[in-house]
Amino acid sequence: GVGSVEVQARAVLGGVVECMVAAAAAGNHTVEVSSNGQDWTVSSGVMVEAVASMNVSTVDPAVVLGGSEVSLAGAGFSAARGVYCGVGGSSLQGTSWSYSMSSVVSSSSLRCTLPSRGDGMRVVEVSMSEGGELSHSGVQVEYVSAARVESVWPSSGVVSGGTVVTLSGEGF
Repeated sequence: GVGSVEVQARAVLGGVVECMVAAAAAGNHTVEVSSNGQDWTVSSGVMVEAVASMNVSTVDPAVVLGGSEVSLAGAGFSAARGVYCGVGGSSLQGTSWSYSMSSVVSSSSLRCTLPSRGDGMRVVEVSMSEGGELSHSGVQVEYVSAARVESVWPSSGVVSGGTVVTLSGEGF
């Protein structure tokens, strides 16, 4: 029909067809199937929604504790739907991801409370759903542990300042 785009498909299993979605304007699009490229299913009612691609350009602050709120700058953030922040490992492949719902500030800004993760560099990406297709921006934050002071020596000093003290604890 008018404005339609045909793509090659292949049968995967009986009754299941797999095809690559063509580039399209954002919004809902109908999906029809033909075995010969001429005779199409009629009003199947099957729809696919094309959404603008999202990306992350910066995360502020770039050094975080688990549970920290951060601001993400980027593009394609939509207030009409939820946007999730995903925190993974050092790459998009082979890592487990933790997700949290974000607050969309604008199409180029959102705020997320990052889930707890172990110390180290972590990739922050965005998705339209928890566990959904992630952006491929590669922006990282560094997770650090909170420091804990166990003792201070000496415990007093002169009023004018300048006393050197030694702190002991962990997470420095």
